[in-house]
Amino acid sequence: MGFRAIYRKLRTTIPGDPAERFPCLVDLNAVRAEDQVWVTDIPYIPQQKGFPYLVAIVVLFSRNVLSWKLSISLDTEFCLNALEMALGGGRTPEIFHCDQGCQFISCDYVARLQAEEIRTSWSALAGTLRSASPASHGGTAMEGPQLPGSWNSP
Repeated sequence: MGFRAIYRKLRTTIPGDPAERFPCLVDLNAVRAEDQVWVTDIPYIPQQKGFPYLVAIVVLFSRNVLSWKLSISLDTEFCLNALEMALGGGRTPEIFHCDQGCQFISCDYVARLQAEEIRTSWSALAGTLRSASPASHGGTAMEGPQLPGSWNSP
């Protein structure tokens, strides 16, 4: 017998209406280099008093986290800040993969990737590559504690 919550899960991917659409360019079996593909996602961290959001940019090949930012809102600015932090290390990917959340399909975000000549890859509305997603990276860091109870927040 399985248990599940009776409340609706928080929705972090809110699709927008982009001026331009990008196909999914990522084949998990073809990733062979460190900066070939970077991925990003926005999981939330359940706490006693709300849901802070975590955006992380991860190297798909090594699963190393290049940058991350926390926010209490789902605005584009904190996602752009994480992108700037990742690019500030002097590295650029060939492909940047994300879901079609409104932050990642915004004109500002797409323009920043295009300014670096990074190919943009979007997954279907169902979500980012599940095994590649930052939400699955590190387990407890992205999905909350595995122990009974909840995280306390101030």
